[in-house]
Amino acid sequence: MHNTIINSTIQSFKATILNKIRIRIIILTMVILILYSITNINKFGLNFSIYNFVIFILNNPLNVTFIFTTCFLLLIIDLGNFKSNEAFCILRCGSRLNWYISKVLCIGISAVFFNLLVVFLIFISGIMKFSIKNSWDSNIVLLSSTDHNFNIALNISKELLVAFSPLKSVIVSIGLLTLYLIVVGLLNFIINAIAKNNAVGFLSVEVIIFLSLIIYKKELLYNNLIKFILIKNALLQEHTFNNINFLSTLLFSFLYFLMIVIILKFIGFALFKRIDLDNKTKIDSYK
Repeated sequence: MHNTIINSTIQSFKATILNKIRIRIIILTMVILILYSITNINKFGLNFSIYNFVIFILNNPLNVTFIFTTCFLLLIIDLGNFKSNEAFCILRCGSRLNWYISKVLCIGISAVFFNLLVVFLIFISGIMKFSIKNSWDSNIVLLSSTDHNFNIALNISKELLVAFSPLKSVIVSIGLLTLYLIVVGLLNFIINAIAKNNAVGFLSVEVIIFLSLIIYKKELLYNNLIKFILIKNALLQEHTFNNINFLSTLLFSFLYFLMIVIILKFIGFALFKRIDLDNKTKIDSYK
């Protein structure tokens, strides 16, 4: 059974990443974002390290909401393209459960691949301009303690500078963003299955994430509820980095995303056990 799931996962992942048109669009979009970010950084006149640069891009809420989310949905859009041959895929997997698990695993692997691709593009684009030292620039440390607007523009806080090294901040940011994208992918996959239309799933998730950004930006919820907003938990600088709370808030975000993934996984399987994946092809017998 495990070999069947693994093989099905690999085949789905290959089909996802081997689409040259989509990969080129994603790479071009990221290169444009990186070059735009470099021009924004130039106005600060600081000695950035490459790790600072990665954090600057990964922890921008607009980047996460509009660029990363859209590019990732574009990458995995075929996973929700339910055609008549899905019946044969389920038959080859042995059951709907095995087939569904392979799709969930593919979403997770695709999220890791996407983040590694993004970070790789940032590194190769900025390696000639920024240093590779794993340390915060002294001017950044000084300004972060005196200018609140600077903290917001640079996507770091003075507490973060004390708590984490640049490299550790990058690793944690990648982890948070990966879990966020897995949630986005599962939402898209489930909505596609219900609507049997890729465009509906794509647009529905975009609306959900956009509303999450609006609530986060406008602070429309009370403090004890705002912490449950998706975009807030995906951003490293949104955590409390003092000696008492920063580990607990960071742990909350990881557990928060894991809990949503588990809930969506079971909701998705409950739906896939009952619905036809194609209007013309009945596959209820493959259970």
